[in-house]
Amino acid sequence: MTREGTNLRQWMLGAIANIAGDCVESGQFHLARGWLNPVGQGLLLIYDTAADELVSMGAVDAESASRQKTRLRKNAADVG
Repeated sequence: MTREGTNLRQWMLGAIANIAGDCVESGQFHLARGWLNPVGQGLLLIYDTAADELVSMGAVDAESASRQKTRLRKNAADVG
């Protein structure tokens, strides 16, 4: 990937955000429907941090990141 010019840091942050988001939406880290357990809350923080860093790097615009965060929270509220 680095030989092709892909920014490794950007790729890793994207992967971290995707994995954390998938885990939050899985329902595996909920106490009850819509209620994340402490690990789930930590995963949500990891997602938000990675998304914010991608915004600061210019890889994602702030509006898109905000929509994605809102969508993740809505999906997480529907499972568990």
